[in-house]
Amino acid sequence: MELLNKKLKTLLVVSLISTVCLPLGIVGIVFGAVKGIGVLLGFGIAFTVFGFYGMPILWVRYGAHKGMGRLIVAVEQDNLYKTEEIASMLNITYKEADARIREALVKRYLTGYVYEQGELQLNTNVKKTEDYKVAECKSCGAKVILDPRKKVNVCEYCGSVYEKGASEAKK
Repeated sequence: MELLNKKLKTLLVVSLISTVCLPLGIVGIVFGAVKGIGVLLGFGIAFTVFGFYGMPILWVRYGAHKGMGRLIVAVEQDNLYKTEEIASMLNITYKEADARIREALVKRYLTGYVYEQGELQLNTNVKKTEDYKVAECKSCGAKVILDPRKKVNVCEYCGSVYEKGASEAKK
């Protein structure tokens, strides 16, 4: 939610600036043309174009991100995890809710969840703490993968047993 709020603040500021640019640009064009000030006329045209084309696009993006915020609240505070429930709560179609959930996950606005078959589930994957080590089997010379989380590792080829902390294979 923090990342989304940051994006919303940025979009709000830029949207407000583009909104102000339109009337300022028109005033700049008028005064630039009347007074014969080419720089003012140029800035007036640039501001008008930015305000005219940028303002609607930015406000639409801001509104879309506000809708994303409602989705995050529905999941994190209202504990809604099924797409049907979220769609009903937000008064949108199933397809639109599905697209918003996927976008929220991709943009990392919604973290700690896995989305499968129309349902958000808590991500239960455990962070890998230690890497596997590869050793040569003392008996047959094959590569043995030593998993530090297991007490006992076994050579796939000859069956030699490697216990955690022991350097030699036991038969």
